[in-house]
Amino acid sequence: MNENFSTQFVKKGGKLCYLKRSHEALFKKFVDALPENTQLDVLFEAGELGRLGQLSRIHGNIGKIARETGSSFEEIKIQAKKESGLILDETVLSLGDVSKQQLDTVLETTIRLGEFAGLNLR
Repeated sequence: MNENFSTQFVKKGGKLCYLKRSHEALFKKFVDALPENTQLDVLFEAGELGRLGQLSRIHGNIGKIARETGSSFEEIKIQAKKESGLILDETVLSLGDVSKQQLDTVLETTIRLGEFAGLNLR
């Protein structure tokens, strides 16, 4: 199983509350679908969707698209970089070295590529 769930919380009254109430039900479905004793990796990052969160979503989206289309992870990653303007002549920029705004562009590109593959990655 290689599933992802992402959401945003806001701190209210000393507790973390879902920014979008609908995500609470989505999270319950996600948890219910997990086999017992499944180990989860969790990352909390305060503020706007930060670089680690962006990179995590981008790589998760690329993996889902690759599995759905039968392409390799690297093929989809290169396609996303190319369509996002991160390949200049023969220079391929690393996702770890680009700005937050450029990562936003790559994230939107992966969402669009996912739509072409019949996936809802929003």
